[in-house]
Amino acid sequence: MIPIPGLKPERCRFASRCPYCTDACLSCNPKLTDMGGGQQVACLKCQ
Repeated sequence: MIPIPGLKPERCRFASRCPYCTDACLSCNPKLTDMGGGQQVACLKCQ
């Protein structure tokens, strides 16, 4: 599925293909978190 530009999903955009997906991933869109060293993630598991 190709996302629509400007439309923010109500769930994690990787939920359908992530092996770590939980019910929480289906009900919110995680924010980008700086992990240091130039790395950023948008994952509830890493927060």
